[in-house]
Amino acid sequence: MIQSLHTAASGMKAGQKKLDNIANNISNVNTTGYKQKRVTFTDALYQTILNPVEEDQDNNLQKGHGVLLSAVVKDFTMGSLESTDRDLDFAINGEGFFAVETEEGIKYTRAGNFYTTTIDNVNYLVTANGNFVLDENLERITVADGELSGDLGVFTFVNPEGLSEEGSNLYQVTEASGEAQQVNNAKVSRGFLEHSNVDLTEQLTEMIKAQRAYQVSSRLVSISDEMEGIANNLRR
Repeated sequence: MIQSLHTAASGMKAGQKKLDNIANNISNVNTTGYKQKRVTFTDALYQTILNPVEEDQDNNLQKGHGVLLSAVVKDFTMGSLESTDRDLDFAINGEGFFAVETEEGIKYTRAGNFYTTTIDNVNYLVTANGNFVLDENLERITVADGELSGDLGVFTFVNPEGLSEEGSNLYQVTEASGEAQQVNNAKVSRGFLEHSNVDLTEQLTEMIKAQRAYQVSSRLVSISDEMEGIANNLRR
């Protein structure tokens, strides 16, 4: 019965992690270029508590140990595009990321809501957080009379799901993602922004399912506690 408490508690922890992830997705529904995340789970270790007479493994009586978080998967499907008629708004049609220069090095983003900042009488194209936007040669882009000094650099990865999230809608290269590769003839729409790909209907449905699973797990904790109390009373 002690194990049943731990098993039920693992279900509650899993439900809480899923609810936290859903809340994060919903809070970013209006964040430009945001990509939703999904959590996946796996069974914990099973323990055989009774071997069958015949050597048929499928007939083993086994005891589970709950559920574990398997992975947090980023969904990089493209969000819908919205026309803004603003010259410094850009959206990538298809795969790829804009390259930006930060204090920690080059990072990547799908958010194309850019601005300008003036340094030594030169207007540079920057992100909303002030990071320099880079061209295809990883050089800073300048803006003069509304024209850019070069084409926006668009880069992709062998495994974009392996990118590390750095906050502020930025991604960092990792060994899992592979090195950045330039996208030739990338389709970039000027005067458009990419919405987040969060589907509110799907998120609310998943939230209800996660809440129900959490309630079931919490009920199992209560039942296990009651059974433990009955067993203790029997020994008196």
